[in-house]
Amino acid sequence: MSFTTALIDSGQLHLEVEATQRDRIWADSQSFATPVSRWTAYLNGLAIAAILPWLKEEGMAPRFNAAAAKNQWELVSGSSIDVGHSIHQQSKAVIHEDGSSETISKTKPRRQRLVVLASEQLDLDEWTVPQEWVDSPAMVAEYFLTAQVNPDDSSVRLVGFTTQQRLKKEGQLDLNQRIYSLTQEDWLGDLSLLALSVDAWPEAQAETIELPELSVEAADSLIERLANPEQLEPRLNIPFDRWAALLSHGGWQQRLAERRRGEPVQRSIVDWVRNGLSNLGLNEGWSNAAPSLVPATVGVRSLATAEGAVDEQGNILAIGRSLIIEGDAYQLNFIALDLETNRWRIELRGADGSQIQAGWVLRIFSENLQDFEGNEDRAEIQQSNLYIDLQLAPGEGIVWETTPHAEGYIPEILRF
Repeated sequence: MSFTTALIDSGQLHLEVEATQRDRIWADSQSFATPVSRWTAYLNGLAIAAILPWLKEEGMAPRFNAAAAKNQWELVSGSSIDVGHSIHQQSKAVIHEDGSSETISKTKPRRQRLVVLASEQLDLDEWTVPQEWVDSPAMVAEYFLTAQVNPDDSSVRLVGFTTQQRLKKEGQLDLNQRIYSLTQEDWLGDLSLLALSVDAWPEAQAETIELPELSVEAADSLIERLANPEQLEPRLNIPFDRWAALLSHGGWQQRLAERRRGEPVQRSIVDWVRNGLSNLGLNEGWSNAAPSLVPATVGVRSLATAEGAVDEQGNILAIGRSLIIEGDAYQLNFIALDLETNRWRIELRGADGSQIQAGWVLRIFSENLQDFEGNEDRAEIQQSNLYIDLQLAPGEGIVWETTPHAEGYIPEILRF
């Protein structure tokens, strides 16, 4: 993707997106559920296409999760980008399985969240920010950047930026529309200061609100209630704290967005292993796996077996997906130990010579993101894999997570 930039008044920037990129963004937006969400996806998509290369040129190392944005744009406007400069060295001693050790130094960026706010309006006396990006602990951003989008010529004008602290202090909250507003003159117009601000003001966030804990049954009820796409703005149809709590769970957010788009939402590991991967599974990167079942250095909730269930040809019944963690390749495997009793091994394994680093964690949560006994395996030294053995109830849902997170991670709900 190529783009052009031009400095205009007060340090603002004018960016342009190529016609081919614009056409692809338009085509992608047509899969959304309603006229509102289709236009939201189109405007936000144009803004992101223009802004990501600019952020990269500014040295802000942007990370944008396109899969997560697709769910968010179905439900609320705004695009979340993690930004940060590589600003400090982190050294750690690594002990290998053979007992040898070495010190590894890595440059670690200080990451903060920047939300891009896209609008097609020409004359804006004030800019508005959806309350979710300001008050929800899971979605809150430190910085906000306004983008004036002209869909006719695929141009994007960056108008100004502000912080969540300033929005909370000086912005006006409309409780009916659930938006914060701030007059345009209160946004910082010199965009050359944005990169400096991210480094100079690391504490750019004020307090958020406390959200209720939702049970699985409550979340299911809300998703069922809000799934009808005839509700053009589901974010306004239930109390904000319950709405924000629902969106705080990436898996529930994903289910609601998919239900509104009329897409299949069931991610059944048992079904995929028994009957083959669905188109959904294939599209999301799942494939048949050929895992090793040699016991790991560290095991959690081991079921005293190193043998997996096999098919008629003697192949181990397992599926997996490739992950990128801190730039290296890994494999996440779901291995059927016994289909009759629903016993499984969830394994994180290095690929292409990569190793699990000391301090890394593989963790499994219940569907509503609760811990339980033996739900994690932590690497004490550098090693080849981590694994967790579980026996699950029929139809039970779990959520996997690695620390550090894999690139593009979404807390998806997988059923057994």
